Amino acid sequence: MEESKKDIIKLKFAICLNRFISMNKEHLGSEKDNIDVISSFRQLEASSGVSFPIIQLTSVANRDIQLSTAIRLIESLNIKPSDFFALYESLTEVDLKTGLKEIEKRKKNLNKN
Repeated sequence: MEESKKDIIKLKFAICLNRFISMNKEHLGSEKDNIDVISSFRQLEASSGVSFPIIQLTSVANRDIQLSTAIRLIESLNIKPSDFFALYESLTEVDLKTGLKEIEKRKKNLNKN
């Protein structure tokens, strides 16, 4: 597969993963004790069994994960794969540019630590 297509796939997956985590954080609101809602990458690690470094690298589009890993992450968020990939398919060029900017910020913060 052409490298640029692979990069776009990784970017779109990262954007979707980050959006669902953000939506879960917003959904939680004051319900901080709700253990069924995954609102952080550490919780996603515990729920999915996927290591934190893999999740972290995937969330900034630096990791090309296997389908089985993708499904484990998605299902651990209590999301149907069809819902996740509906968002994936609906992403526009503007979404990709905005998402890339957000991911670049996160990468800079990761490199500071």
